[in-house]
Amino acid sequence: MGATARVWNLQRELQRSPEVATTMLAYSNALRGATSLPATIVEVIVLRVAVALGFSYSLAHHIPLALAAGLSEEKIRALHRRDPGPLDDIERTVVVAVDEVLEEGALAASSRVALAERLGEAAPVEVILVASSYADLSIVARSFAVELEDDLLPWLDWLAAADEVEA
Repeated sequence: MGATARVWNLQRELQRSPEVATTMLAYSNALRGATSLPATIVEVIVLRVAVALGFSYSLAHHIPLALAAGLSEEKIRALHRRDPGPLDDIERTVVVAVDEVLEEGALAASSRVALAERLGEAAPVEVILVASSYADLSIVARSFAVELEDDLLPWLDWLAAADEVEA
C-alpha cells in the first residue's frame, strides 16, 4: 500500500467546501508547477505575498520549498526583511510587480513590459495569478485562524534567528 498524502491544516479548512477545495488545490498546484516561471521565481512571489500580508503559515510552508527550488538562504532572509539587496534584477522586478498587485490591485504597464521582457510573454499574467491565489489563501487561513503545523514552526524560528543576527 502507498503512503497517504499529508493533509495540511489549511486544506482541512478548505474542505468545508469539498468541490471548491479540490478545484482550488488543483489550481494552486498548477500555478506552482505548470507556469512558464522558474520555480525560484514562483517561490519569490509566494514568499513576498506571505511577508507583505503577514501570512506566516505560507511563509513557513514555502521556505523549504524555496530552498528545494534553489533559492538561497540569503535571498529568503532578504525577502523576509524586505531587503532587495541580495536579489537579482529579475527577482527585484518580480517583487515590485507583486507589491503592485497587492497594493494597487493591478500590475503597472512598466512592470508588465519588464516581466515579459525578462521572463516571457506569459509572465505578467502568471505573476498576477500566483500572487492573487496566495493572497486568497491568506484570507482563508486568517479568517479561520488556521494554525501552523508544529513540524513547520522551526522555519519561523530560523527566520527569527537570522533577523537577530542581522540586527
